[in-house]
Amino acid sequence: MALWGLFRPRRRRRFPALGRRIGNIAFWLFNTTTTAALIFVKPDEIRAPWQLPLGLSFVLGFLLRDLMIYAVHRTYHAVPLLWRLHALHHSDPDVDWSTAVRHHPLEYMLSAAVSSVAVLVIGIPGPAIAFHALCGFTASVAVHGNVRWPVWLERTLQPIVITLDAHLVHHSIDASEANANFGAVLSLWDRLFRTYRRLSDEPVFGVRELDP
Repeated sequence: MALWGLFRPRRRRRFPALGRRIGNIAFWLFNTTTTAALIFVKPDEIRAPWQLPLGLSFVLGFLLRDLMIYAVHRTYHAVPLLWRLHALHHSDPDVDWSTAVRHHPLEYMLSAAVSSVAVLVIGIPGPAIAFHALCGFTASVAVHGNVRWPVWLERTLQPIVITLDAHLVHHSIDASEANANFGAVLSLWDRLFRTYRRLSDEPVFGVRELDP
């Protein structure tokens, strides 16, 4: 995604990229190491309350995990105190692949704590968690890239997953647009709860209350 954005950028940068990307990656390294040290769920602690065939349990666990992240993300936008943390992610004026890992440490740790508790209570199978984490991270980098997906790819994937154009709407400085498309991987929840919105024009990125 970084190479794609380097050779075929969708937008011209407003600010020098190097310092911003170093800062974004530094957030990621600090967040992952700190959270891993503070919050850790052992696989043998997870006991699924349902007795289902492995395949069905995996699919159900993946869907529950995705729904949980949708709910947490939407809560960060709805609660003012939590929004102050999440606004760091939205404050990036030049959205690109590095924006995917730009998160406030407290937001990162709170989200990890909520997920850990939910995993223990609901009993989402470990393989489903790992697979969703891989899909979620890959999707996050893909939908923040400073690139343009082929039209056919956007049209094919939009009914199933959150695409690049759909997530760019979410990063708009316009609050009415930013309060949409909360999904991590699947677009199912946004469509089900009527928070899905299509891209009409190229959005301006940032947070209205903050100078770029």
